[in-house]
Amino acid sequence: MLKKHWISFALVILVILFIWDNSLQNDVSSDGFSLRITQWLSPLLYKFGFTGDVWSLNRIVRKMAHVFEFSVLGGCLYIALHQFNREYAGLKVIAIGLAIAGLDECLQLTSVGRNASIRDVAIDTAGVIIGVVIVQLILSIYRSFSHKS
Repeated sequence: MLKKHWISFALVILVILFIWDNSLQNDVSSDGFSLRITQWLSPLLYKFGFTGDVWSLNRIVRKMAHVFEFSVLGGCLYIALHQFNREYAGLKVIAIGLAIAGLDECLQLTSVGRNASIRDVAIDTAGVIIGVVIVQLILSIYRSFSHKS
């Protein structure tokens, strides 16, 4: 059982390192990577009604990437903390996620051409909340099915 607990915390650390590694990239590397993703996704984005030039779409893709990676962090962190102390686990995860998002923005200040943004901290924290809610829903569905068995 203890091994399972450490695996979840190791996964949290890997997700944090992934997020912070992205923040340490300079503006050219970061923009280049997201621009390639945007060009790949643009036909799909247009079908969903997102219009604009590639740079406008790139901004949307970049913000959605923030939401996605912090949703993964929120979900993993919730699983890790929930195993030890279920009391206020969601609120604890949101507070920790907010701190990680703040540190993430501070890290960007050390990267050439990057800046920090309170709006990005809010977007990242929203991602954490989404991750917590998704995991809570999955756990709730799992519990309802396991009680019926």
